[in-house]
Amino acid sequence: MAAGTVDGSILQSTPEAPYGVTLDRAAVLRAFDQVWRDRGVVLVEGSDLARADAYRKFVTADQRERQRNAALRSTDRLIGRILERVDLRRDLVVITGAYQPSYAKNLGVFALHGPGVRADLLETSTTRRAGYVALQDIAPTILDRVGVEPPTTMEGRPAESTRVGGE
Repeated sequence: MAAGTVDGSILQSTPEAPYGVTLDRAAVLRAFDQVWRDRGVVLVEGSDLARADAYRKFVTADQRERQRNAALRSTDRLIGRILERVDLRRDLVVITGAYQPSYAKNLGVFALHGPGVRADLLETSTTRRAGYVALQDIAPTILDRVGVEPPTTMEGRPAESTRVGGE
């Protein structure tokens, strides 16, 4: 069953923030709690980071750094609060940044945490490089982790843990 919140009710007025708004962490967590179910999938976005990046051309270098750092801290706290709500012995958490920041062209973030996931770097047959996963490998990786066979028409291959660089 599809459900969720995709509207302005998860934003709050924050005059010093890019475009004057930030995610309202409490509202995001309430929305998460309303839809989180066993064997469910919940997407939580971190738009404060995207807003900080998009707004960077309108502020000084010092303001840009303060706004980016505030967005990173806020997003980190939001992820931490979400992780408190899931059981990492049973639930898979995927963190990815489909948004490509202007300051880091070609690189984003993709991380997994949950059952059977080691604290290692990921590698795919697409990239053949520890620590690098191509965009087309994200969906096959998630499907593989939840035991769903990817359609034959899907590009990409599941990422695997590699001991290179891991803890």
